[in-house]
Amino acid sequence: MENGRGVRSELIPGEIGAAARSGLVHGPTGVVAIVMAFLVVTVAAGLLLVARQRRQLRASAEGFVGAFVEFRASELGRWLDERRANAAVAGRD
Repeated sequence: MENGRGVRSELIPGEIGAAARSGLVHGPTGVVAIVMAFLVVTVAAGLLLVARQRRQLRASAEGFVGAFVEFRASELGRWLDERRANAAVAGRD
């Protein structure tokens, strides 16, 4: 049998029949198996990506909240110091 480029190949009897009978390459079952495998891999990759992004977002949010709490605590400390100083001045009069 010639493949179009002038190269002749010999077919081994029974080889094509075995591949066709297996259903892995030809037929609707092989297509369904390939599509299902693709879907499983896609869903698994999506779940892994979502889990990774969730961890990164949580770490980022925790850092932001920690910095905000630290800032507000220092602001409150300065405000309390100012109120105490005002009270000390008012107590001297």
